[in-house]
Amino acid sequence: MSTEMHLESEVNMTRKRNENDLPRIDIMGIYFKVDWPRRELRPEDDRTPPLDINRMYLVHEGGRYLRFIYHPGTRTIAEFPQGLTEFPKDLVLLEIPYGKRLDPVGVAMEKAKNVRKYLKNNPKPEFPIAKVIPWESTRFMRQIEENRWAKKRKVQAGKNKARLKR
Repeated sequence: MSTEMHLESEVNMTRKRNENDLPRIDIMGIYFKVDWPRRELRPEDDRTPPLDINRMYLVHEGGRYLRFIYHPGTRTIAEFPQGLTEFPKDLVLLEIPYGKRLDPVGVAMEKAKNVRKYLKNNPKPEFPIAKVIPWESTRFMRQIEENRWAKKRKVQAGKNKARLKR
């Protein structure tokens, strides 16, 4: 990409941002506008409330990403239910880019940096798509296994108690 084209892209991105034309991300087929300074992802169709970026957690695996548990039916961020012995079928774990890879203009504006200079070092990312992370590859796998063992111990304790009463 020539320097002139790169500068035009920077100017265009800044103009669009100033006109509230926010970058977008695809989350399971639904498009959300990214507003990094407000820390929210707003669904383009306005049918549900925004997703609060502050409720997501940061991971450092080959870069910086945000992960969150998502309920596709309600389009909301969810908490991992306590005591589960199987992975929830109605929830998914998603991963999205962090900060400058999600909304470089918003990050530059938030940090009060020269947007043009910042974008030169942090070019516009490709259109991001949320990545589904398999439950089995996460810390939740251990929690599920611990819950299974706790349930087994409780059942066994109940059986032992019943035998003693006889």
